[in-house]
Amino acid sequence: MRVGRAVALVVPLLLAALVAAQEPEVARTEARQKEAAQRALDKISAVVEGRCVDGATGEPLPGVTVELHAWGGRRDDAPNELLRPEAVTTEADGKFSIRVFARDDYQVGFDASIEGRWPRTGRWRNLPAGQVEQVGDVKLYPGVRAVGKVVDEQGEPVPDVSVGIDDLPLFLGSEEAPRGPRRGGIQIGARAEPLGRAMHFAANGVRWSHSKGDGTFESREALPAGTFEVRINNQEITLVEPAEITIPEHGPMQPLTIVVRQVPYLAGVVVDDTGAPVKGVALQAVLNRSGRMASAWTRDDGTFRIYRVENCPDEVAIQVDDPGPCERAALPDRHTWGKHDIRIELRRALTVELRVVVAGTGEPVEQFAVRSFPTGGLAMMSSDRRLGRSGEHPGGVLQVPGIARGGARIGVVAKDPTLRYAEIEIDARDGMAPLRVELERMVPMMVQVLDDKGLPLAKATVGVLEQGNRDEHRSYNDPRSDSLSIFSSDLTARFDELLHQAVTDEGGQCIVYGLDGRSDLVLIVRQDRDERARVTDVSFGKQHASRQIQLEAK
Repeated sequence: MRVGRAVALVVPLLLAALVAAQEPEVARTEARQKEAAQRALDKISAVVEGRCVDGATGEPLPGVTVELHAWGGRRDDAPNELLRPEAVTTEADGKFSIRVFARDDYQVGFDASIEGRWPRTGRWRNLPAGQVEQVGDVKLYPGVRAVGKVVDEQGEPVPDVSVGIDDLPLFLGSEEAPRGPRRGGIQIGARAEPLGRAMHFAANGVRWSHSKGDGTFESREALPAGTFEVRINNQEITLVEPAEITIPEHGPMQPLTIVVRQVPYLAGVVVDDTGAPVKGVALQAVLNRSGRMASAWTRDDGTFRIYRVENCPDEVAIQVDDPGPCERAALPDRHTWGKHDIRIELRRALTVELRVVVAGTGEPVEQFAVRSFPTGGLAMMSSDRRLGRSGEHPGGVLQVPGIARGGARIGVVAKDPTLRYAEIEIDARDGMAPLRVELERMVPMMVQVLDDKGLPLAKATVGVLEQGNRDEHRSYNDPRSDSLSIFSSDLTARFDELLHQAVTDEGGQCIVYGLDGRSDLVLIVRQDRDERARVTDVSFGKQHASRQIQLEAK
């Protein structure tokens, strides 16, 4: 019994000692996990910091709402909570700090607002991941709400009109002090203070209001004093007068009367070869000039309206930009603006079954996107270049609609970057058998980039190119992009093609993928979008698993 009691006393003490010994290790593990999570977060995000202050006194402003919004290219690794992070409200010190998604193909918008003062806005064309962007003091000045009424030429109220006040000096990056009105905005102070990364910074200088049922409108925010341009964001109506609005330095503002008129339009319906209406066809009036377009998409019932724009011919033809589920056709007839009974008949295109597999193994590739375009007949449009049908395709099988009869090419881009983009040429016809597309599995190479002093260079982009047969080899296609910036339907003329690219780490290293057994590939190294090196006749495979590239001095 005494032994039992001793054991009963010792065991809890041993357990307590064991737990106490484990606590530091648990704490260290949690700290390592937290640091790893922070590093992972830093790789996909940036932080914007600053302070909101009174524009006249420089005193900190509490209660200011600061928001960021990221938008841009691929969404595969862009978490929603970082694309539009939760807004913050400044405290007594006026300071703010917000983390947002950051990548070269994403823009980031900034907005700071508080009741009674005009907002401040900005837009970075991109923010580097890991960047802590300091915007300094964001100065907010008192303003006045714009008010008015939208009427037609007979004086009747016009509801549901978006009224824009443009060229407002709301942007960050300069020291501005309101000094009275002048055409085009507020007079800017003598001293300019652009942000440190001004080359990548733009601005939003327009604010919109919406007319109610009685035609009246009021801006949602206070605006700066000055004389600014009036805009109407409605293709169905056009602005008659006035061209400008004057915001007083002290409110309230005398209501402004804005006169608008109805815009002439072309209207009709698109049907298929059975007479059924066709939804999702993009049409455009042929204006034979650059600049603003007159275009429309067909609705569920196949109907459309194309509204006239300024400085265009009185009589125009209509072209098919995107035929949707139909085949594109030439439409030679010309129409006078105001014609509302146009009927366009298009032939239904084919739906082709596509089976995508890995070359050599036959393993189904289930995550991919496709693009298809004709190789003869009508000229190609921008819509032919788009990737579509992106997602999960069980068994690697996809029904691809909208294939026009005749010569065509179908391209497949896998989500797996180690699978090479592939195209097949087909003769599309009724009753054709399923198509098989084989994607070649590429092999890795470790590349290390050194600067001109022999030190590892981080954040350099390394690309692998397959050489084309064009004379100019400085340009290349990126088949994985949604739109090919360089494009040709000529099968005998081919630009260099980007097979894969990656960004170097702190050790100057990255892994890129190329074609096994080929000895004529090209490695390019870019830094800040400038090409720094181009290495030709590069081989991939087991004997060529690594490569070191040292850059020359700029």
